[in-house]
Amino acid sequence: MAATCRLAGALPSSLRSRVTTVSTQKYDLSLAVLADPTYPEYLERIEWVGEGFDPEAFAIEEANARLAARFASSYASNQAPVPSRP
Repeated sequence: MAATCRLAGALPSSLRSRVTTVSTQKYDLSLAVLADPTYPEYLERIEWVGEGFDPEAFAIEEANARLAARFASSYASNQAPVPSRP
């Protein structure tokens, strides 16, 4: 699974592929570290992602719903008021 950074779309095309490539490489490294308890950074990564992390269990719909719920009030407060009809 290739990870894609949504914010990369806001970058100039000259940087977009580099950001996506670096993000994917870092994710792949994290998966390698989590798969090997003898890796020096293993405990740090487990603390970061939590025990029981399953990269195959990611559900984009659930993630989007949780993010939308989390940031709904922030998003709403940044919107211009809708004028009422006379």
